[in-house]
Amino acid sequence: WSSDVCSSDLGIRGLSLFSRLHVSQISHGAFASFGSVAAPSFSIPPELENHTIVHRGDVRWGDMDCFRHLNNCVFVQFLESSRAAYMEEIVRVLRQTHPDKVTPFMSGTGIGVILSHLNCTYIRPVLYPDSLLTSLKVTLVGKDRLAISHTMYSTAQSAVVAVGAGEFVSYDYAGSS
Repeated sequence: WSSDVCSSDLGIRGLSLFSRLHVSQISHGAFASFGSVAAPSFSIPPELENHTIVHRGDVRWGDMDCFRHLNNCVFVQFLESSRAAYMEEIVRVLRQTHPDKVTPFMSGTGIGVILSHLNCTYIRPVLYPDSLLTSLKVTLVGKDRLAISHTMYSTAQSAVVAVGAGEFVSYDYAGSS
């Protein structure tokens, strides 16, 4: 953290500092590194190397739709899990380095971020059983926004099954703007 970010509220500028993470194992099946690299509990396919976060999740029988493949809404939930893993890692590091920034960021009392846009392109159907590796990669850091891309990889098919993109924007929770 640079001193100018430490003295300001956490928003897009703070999140952008986490855009250069390397893939390695952290808790709860989400993956990232801030210097100390641990061996992941599973291999990261080449399609997901150099992504900021990779999250592993199992497809459940109840995630299937009437056509016996993964419901489209559940694809979006897997993308959400990788964004949640990204935010959890940011909060974990903030608690260690700048604990005063965690409460305003997470409680909606200061400058934070909101997901303003999300899309998902379905490439291949996913069937039960399967485990999906869902990545998040920071692709653009702007003055008030942070663009991300997602890649979803099926371990059963050894293939990318969906891609997506999204955008976080700064939001002043106290001022509602």
